[in-house]
Amino acid sequence: MKIPEKYMEFTFSSPISECIEKFIAQQRAIGFVFNDQSKHLRSFDRFVSTQNCPPNTLPKELVNMWIDSRPNEKPTTQRKRANLIKQLGQFMVKNGYEAYIPPITVTRAIPPDYIPYIYTNEELARFFTATDNLPRSSASNRSLAAPVFFRMLYGCGLRESEGRKLRVRDVDLEKGTLAINATKLGKSRLIPMAPSLLQRCRDYSRQVHKHSNPDDFFFAPSKGGMYSRGAFLRMFHESLRKAKIPYGGKGKGPRMHDLRHTFAVHCLRKWSQNSTDITTAFPYLAVYMGHCDLRSSQYYLRLTSELFEHITDSLNEQFSDVIPKAGDVYENN
Repeated sequence: MKIPEKYMEFTFSSPISECIEKFIAQQRAIGFVFNDQSKHLRSFDRFVSTQNCPPNTLPKELVNMWIDSRPNEKPTTQRKRANLIKQLGQFMVKNGYEAYIPPITVTRAIPPDYIPYIYTNEELARFFTATDNLPRSSASNRSLAAPVFFRMLYGCGLRESEGRKLRVRDVDLEKGTLAINATKLGKSRLIPMAPSLLQRCRDYSRQVHKHSNPDDFFFAPSKGGMYSRGAFLRMFHESLRKAKIPYGGKGKGPRMHDLRHTFAVHCLRKWSQNSTDITTAFPYLAVYMGHCDLRSSQYYLRLTSELFEHITDSLNEQFSDVIPKAGDVYENN
């Protein structure tokens, strides 16, 4: 089953409209919806229409006028505008057009306040053992749900909200896939499960969903409905304690979301160890994780830069018009 994506279509009429349309088409051809970015490019297109710009050319003066800071504009907002135009310029140059690419000093990123916690293999083993041994209760399904839910976050790279919102119909126990619908970015995707996770889902379903309807939540408390984030957070913290993984407190982690971060970093590490062509595989990781563009996935390269300097160099060469060398992303990964 292919889940349709909803593209927002915009009309472009400036002297560089052809380049903008081709740039958007390229992004969508490799799997990105690119709606928010297209909306920003429409604003840029209207701006270009008011200037005396030669056809299919991106002059330095025009670019600098666009990316200049505006009254009451946050630095992150300015960087988003600059990075998108930088991508467009790189695309144009790569395809033989004349374009000015703003320097990296204009679009450098602000270091994140929180550095994601990347679990070691040993920590993951202890953590999952702890989830398997949460106290059982006749009034709760938590001891059944937690082992599957947290393995799903790590094994499929899900956001916590995506896992909680899964319906029975979204978990295909025959084909071994998860249908992730209506995410925070408006993206949908199909995710294959590893055989071990699929078997856990089948065992869980046999115990919990004997009389469920397709619209029921897959991870449902005994009384029905959907588990709250707080409920899974309590299970998560209890499992951390049992696994003897120190918790630094709110804002310091580890967090549930770090299971998703760890999935991405471990994928990159495995590809490197197996000599996989990461310049080919990298876009698949972005689509798999539901990212709006490759910049969100490049975040994980920065987390592993000490291991993957050669990978970063190769990606910048192969995807210079898709991934800026530095800059903000349009979402929280």
